[in-house]
Amino acid sequence: MLAGRLKRLTDIGLLYFKDDPAHSQRKIYCLSPAAIDLVPILLDISAWVLTHTSPSKEIIELPSDMNRPQSQYSKELTDRLRSLHLDPGGTV
Repeated sequence: MLAGRLKRLTDIGLLYFKDDPAHSQRKIYCLSPAAIDLVPILLDISAWVLTHTSPSKEIIELPSDMNRPQSQYSKELTDRLRSLHLDPGGTV
């Protein structure tokens, strides 16, 4: 099931993989630039859901500095994701 999801996300361009230098049979999956660009949208959807739906028993709190346009929080988060998942030039 996980393999199918990873393949699907790779096929639609949200993930890419590199060979693991420590193990020849492993792959390292990374977020693509397109996936990282979705993060602010997902944060906005999360904020909308919390505003417009009944609260659940589980408390979910989003950072208070998540205001539009792209908040400092989402900018820092996407910058961090780019540094973790993309090569220095911003490419896969």
